[in-house]
Amino acid sequence: MPLNGWLHAVFTYDGANIKGYANGVLEVTTPSTGSITANAVNLWLGRYNSSTTKYFPGRIDDVRLYNRALTPAEVSQLYAFAPGPVGYWDMEEGTGIATVDKSGNGLGGTITNATWTTAKYGNGLKFDGSGDYVTVSDTTTLEPQAITVSAWVKTTQSGTNFVGIVDKYTGSTAGYLLDFPSGTDMFPRLTVRTSADQTVTATVATNDGNWHYIAATYDGANCLIYIDGKLNNTAACTGTATYDAHAVIIGGDGVSTNYLNGSIDEVKIYSYARTAKQIVQDMNAGHPSVGSPVGSPVSYWKFDENYSTTAYDSIGNANNLTLSSASWTGHGQYNTAWDGDGGKWLSRADDADFDFAAAEDLSISFWFKSGSALNPGATEYLINKASAIIAGYGVYANTSGQICFGIDDDTSWGPDVASCTSADVYDNTWHFVTAVRNTTLDNLYLYSDAVQADSDNDTTTATLANSLLLYVGDRDGTDNGDEFTGDIDELKIYRFALTASEVKLDMNRGSAQVLGALSDNSTYQKQAVNQEYCIPGDTATCSAPVGRWKLEESATPSYDTSDNENSGTWAGNTTVIAGQNGVGKGAYFDGTGDWIELGTSSIFSLGAGNFTLCAWSKSTGSEEDIVANGVSSNGNYLLMSSNNFFKGHVWYSGNSNALSGTKSVVDGNWHYGCQVVDATKIYIYTDGVLDASAALVGTKVGLTGAGVIGSRTAASASNNFLGSIDDVRIYSYARTGAQVAWDYNRGKPVGHWKFDECQGTTANDSSGNSNSGTISIGATGTYTSAGTCASGTSTHAWAGGSAGAGKRNYVLSLDGTCNQRSSHNSHASQWLATRSIYL
Repeated sequence: MPLNGWLHAVFTYDGANIKGYANGVLEVTTPSTGSITANAVNLWLGRYNSSTTKYFPGRIDDVRLYNRALTPAEVSQLYAFAPGPVGYWDMEEGTGIATVDKSGNGLGGTITNATWTTAKYGNGLKFDGSGDYVTVSDTTTLEPQAITVSAWVKTTQSGTNFVGIVDKYTGSTAGYLLDFPSGTDMFPRLTVRTSADQTVTATVATNDGNWHYIAATYDGANCLIYIDGKLNNTAACTGTATYDAHAVIIGGDGVSTNYLNGSIDEVKIYSYARTAKQIVQDMNAGHPSVGSPVGSPVSYWKFDENYSTTAYDSIGNANNLTLSSASWTGHGQYNTAWDGDGGKWLSRADDADFDFAAAEDLSISFWFKSGSALNPGATEYLINKASAIIAGYGVYANTSGQICFGIDDDTSWGPDVASCTSADVYDNTWHFVTAVRNTTLDNLYLYSDAVQADSDNDTTTATLANSLLLYVGDRDGTDNGDEFTGDIDELKIYRFALTASEVKLDMNRGSAQVLGALSDNSTYQKQAVNQEYCIPGDTATCSAPVGRWKLEESATPSYDTSDNENSGTWAGNTTVIAGQNGVGKGAYFDGTGDWIELGTSSIFSLGAGNFTLCAWSKSTGSEEDIVANGVSSNGNYLLMSSNNFFKGHVWYSGNSNALSGTKSVVDGNWHYGCQVVDATKIYIYTDGVLDASAALVGTKVGLTGAGVIGSRTAASASNNFLGSIDDVRIYSYARTGAQVAWDYNRGKPVGHWKFDECQGTTANDSSGNSNSGTISIGATGTYTSAGTCASGTSTHAWAGGSAGAGKRNYVLSLDGTCNQRSSHNSHASQWLATRSIYL
């Protein structure tokens, strides 16, 4: 039990076992059977039975007795329960001169001059810095001995006088105050008056004109201040808080004319010190801390970039990781992941977010998959911020294939304490690891796939903070054998201890359960980005492209988002434009000396095997290359023919296999073209539909030469593309027709007429391609006019489908005599040819 710290203890008996929980965590189980014998002895709190010597030397609160054994989930929920605020002004009224106290204590505030405004959540109040404030009358309810004060604040104010945010403070004699102190820096500060002022001041300014969540706590021993959910600074604060009859003032200091020029929302006062986790919950409008919209972890790296050498911190704290060299995989647990091959790592310079004092909790969670099922020959580090002679922490795989979480507080890494999985999880399978340090319980916990694998007593007493870099996939930034060989995904660092239930929530990305997937192919994890190339339910090979250039960059290089990382170099005057059908970006080529060179990787030696070349393009016509490999006329190309069709070319041992499609694609619109080559044939697909095919002549040979986008070869003066290109793909196998259609539009129809209009002569196309149809009802037969569903007239075609008569909703009735619906051709349905279609 921690000295001078609160502990939530629960014991249960279910007729078979006595279980003991500390702060929501099961710590001990003792087998015991039988019934509890009834007796007439008094129930005692704070001492043992009638003993006059066995008294409890401390404080006890919130004692509960149940006539059943609580479940582990109920114990966890009971531990997590916290009283609400004693004062809560959400300022949602939006009108009037009063703001209601939502705590239930009836402590409404009176508004003086402040005006209503749109705020962080709904409405809030705007203060102009000159006599604007809110007054809440003095009451002992707002005079606790432990305190949390919080509010959302937005301001650009600066000056030499201190400015109150929430004030119940009488100039160095009594009360508490959350304010901006004197000076121009506008660093938030908490002051609590005991026998002297107890203060803590933030180390960052928040007067940048953005909304910031400012929260501060006092527990009789320490003052803490949080900015945007993150602990910013601490100070030793002691004594009994003193009070007088001063009211609570919001937006001013109450004893002078120092008023806030800015906006305030969601003001709360608690009669206890909220934890870091609870601060995050308040910041996110009550959402659970794990998986909350912002601010739960101090850093969260999704590893979804899939190119270049930066892994971005998605939290917004700018703790971006730098890769020692680009190394990505589309086989992530979720989308893409970092791919370590034993000689690569990621790093981040020292930051306070990653440094933990002696009494600070921490949690680290991530997915990992070893590159082999064979255990490592030496310890491999997945996460590390320590060294052989410097205190810190790390998560590593030992030579038995176990994952361990170790911490050390001295100059000789042991580590001092380590919790490890008992099972060998270095098995070439994805696993979710969570390492937790709980200083309240003085324990380390290690979870594997959200199940507690180990716990150990934390014997460290000194700080874990240091000035070292944070490494991912390595220990020290040197290729010396301790690098992790495998993949890492979804890495988070928290500055609080996750509970067992929160670990489960974290594994499911903040949800109670994960539903749905891009596809269901067993080659990849269900949520891996490479699933996008697989048709749900299809058993055909659906490997990811060996090269994919989305052309989303604003300048060179054009990153290859496949696992092969063959980034392209822009040449000439290639410029950035809006991408295919307005999605993202693309590249424009002016037809004269513009191209993107992709290098001479072996992936471009396409002729020796089956392959698929695909790209979106918008062309002005003529013989010009979209994507090519080879030299001069001896190569493999997907290009525009002089007849305005997509054209493919394959060079086989002296034989030129060229094939053009039949659908014109020079119409000012984007079109998706593919050349597919299998063992015997070449195929051309236009907008997801097979356009032409022919038998191959000759013997397959591999070709050398660079891959090029927008030209026949690098530095070529001929066949330069004139127009726009986007999302170029190279597959090392022949995609099926269904897969090409899937790449084109995910299998969506090019025309979808629901017949739910119930009136008029237009059948609207809900596919999004604007292929609306015209309804024609002949003058003879059962139905002689369109009418409406509601008319009740038997000769109305719509009335014949009223009252939900359709398979889904409404229906248009046709009688077989000159009734029809026609749709005219559009670029999205060229396969329908150049004439109307009729139903």
